[in-house]
Amino acid sequence: MKIMKYVSSVALLVLITSAFSSSKYSQDFYHFGIAKSAPAKDANVESVSQISIWFTQVPQDNSVSIRLVDAYGSLVTDVNFETDQTSATLFTAVLERALASGRYKVAWRGIGQDGHPVIGDYIFTVSESSF
Repeated sequence: MKIMKYVSSVALLVLITSAFSSSKYSQDFYHFGIAKSAPAKDANVESVSQISIWFTQVPQDNSVSIRLVDAYGSLVTDVNFETDQTSATLFTAVLERALASGRYKVAWRGIGQDGHPVIGDYIFTVSESSF
């Protein structure tokens, strides 16, 4: 009887563990990071009028820094990201001018609710217009 109880407990534990590891509640869900972005990571776009980043959780106050860097490693200075008024997880930069064709890196850092600082980046490309 003890063996059956033990086997049932182990089977239940395995079932619960596998359910959480393959669902939306996976490890990434609990850590601060980017949920999605526009333009998306590795996207190839013809033009960009704004850049938006949605984080996986609300960052700690004043902890987020986002910078746009061109293909030469230079900071694009007239791009300022601000917290969106409708969602505390969304940061947006409205561009005052069109980006020249080339590769761009969005470099970010922030602190999630767990207090750990996290850094990351992603790249997108603006291709020459076909006009």
